[in-house]
Amino acid sequence: MRSGRWKYLRSLNRYVWPVPLDAESLPRAMGKKQLGNRAPLLYDLSVDPGENYNVIATYPDVAEKMRGLLVEWERWAKKNPRGFLV
Repeated sequence: MRSGRWKYLRSLNRYVWPVPLDAESLPRAMGKKQLGNRAPLLYDLSVDPGENYNVIATYPDVAEKMRGLLVEWERWAKKNPRGFLV
């Protein structure tokens, strides 16, 4: 999910590039050992548009707020999956 300068990912598909730069050395073969359990992720796109550095440890309050917004949106989308209701 994206909100202003922040991008929050609750989970990561480890078979999709790019590999975060704070992971182990670039792997010879993608797999759990290289990326492990890295979720959730938070990126500050104003200083890191390439989404290379997870800043969730630095801004846990922002991550928690965004997680709450995501949960709220999921509840709304479940009630209104096509977005027709206002």
